[in-house]
Amino acid sequence: MISPKYQKDMFRGVCGEFALAICGDKFLGGDRQPISEASPAAVLFQTMTAFGAYVGRGAFDVIDSTKHYPTIYTLIVGKTSKARKGSSLNHVRRLLESIDPEWAQSNIVGGLSSGEGLITVFTEQTTSDPNSRVEKKDCRYLITASEFVRILVVGRREGNTITQNLREGWDGLPLQIMTKTNPMCIKNYHYGLIGHITLPEFKMTLKTVDITNGFLNRFLTVFAEKNGSIANPKGLNDEQIEYFRKVFTIAISKARQAGQVEMTENASLVWDAIYKNVSESEESDFYLDSALSRGEAHIRRLAMMYALTDGRRCVTEEDFASAFHCWSYCCESAKLIFSNAENDWSDAVVKYLSEVGTCQKGDLYRMSNGNIPKDRLDRILNSLQAKGQIEFRKEYTDGRPKEFVILKSFTGSFSSEKKELTN
Repeated sequence: MISPKYQKDMFRGVCGEFALAICGDKFLGGDRQPISEASPAAVLFQTMTAFGAYVGRGAFDVIDSTKHYPTIYTLIVGKTSKARKGSSLNHVRRLLESIDPEWAQSNIVGGLSSGEGLITVFTEQTTSDPNSRVEKKDCRYLITASEFVRILVVGRREGNTITQNLREGWDGLPLQIMTKTNPMCIKNYHYGLIGHITLPEFKMTLKTVDITNGFLNRFLTVFAEKNGSIANPKGLNDEQIEYFRKVFTIAISKARQAGQVEMTENASLVWDAIYKNVSESEESDFYLDSALSRGEAHIRRLAMMYALTDGRRCVTEEDFASAFHCWSYCCESAKLIFSNAENDWSDAVVKYLSEVGTCQKGDLYRMSNGNIPKDRLDRILNSLQAKGQIEFRKEYTDGRPKEFVILKSFTGSFSSEKKELTN
């Protein structure tokens, strides 16, 4: 497994400085030692997500008449359960606690399980009547989902609107509960979302609908793995935390009053080239292409974040370069995850056929519970045929011919028992 590559200019600005203070720079070829095993990418992206959440709607970019606020969804995909996902978030939480202890205590929340629950975060009860709720004055939140797999699972339950509301939340659209007894419409909310999941959980739980309905492509997918081996990690000392408290507080103060973010003339030229590169790129895998189909908007938001963290309301060409390399890291993360998943399903198909000998092609799709998209299954089977591991055989009947998949090395008795295909 080849991990995504880091680029030095990803760590420009105060968010990058914060990540390097924790993770060192040996991963960039430097000699600065880390003080934590947390992933540099996880610390960087979560810091930017938290910064944007705290800034709120005081800053925004405009793309085709649509306001894009500094809303970032970051999904940290740990190589294993020991990828130190929690440690990376704890560093960010400590920073926020130093900047605004009261906000960190009340406005960093978790436990999302429904669309109604998301909307309730931004409301408060004003009377003894539990149905009497109004929008809060301060609707800036950092939402964490340390068990992101729960959102993927409950989001598929009939009537659950969590994924729909999260899509609308990323877009900045009004969030609504349309019930007769207690209808609500929240408009002035703002939040950033951080999800954590392991690679095995992600591969096992992700289904086609999560990719094709536009849910996954609103996330920056960040592959994370443990950064070295430190028996006694200590974190930043009080002096370092105080330094970062000051520099972030200054940047936040300016960002919350920035208004519409512009770009320099040179930045506009760089953006033209990046836009052409990203908009015209197309992955051979339809599902990977769908998962990465919102790259232009992600890059604009990231570039805005680099400008705001530097105390500016004007994006430069350097900001776009950093944002593009961050997006490239996310693209490499997604490719690693999806290609790894395909290899796992290929092994699962061989294992399944080694038990039953043969089955109809359509049975493989149905018995995977729809977890293998049909075009991906075709690619897997064609690859196995090219390697000489399987063969196809058609059985002609009065109706449509039946196509069977046969494992060449199978020596047992063919079984008609239908089992579940899992990876």
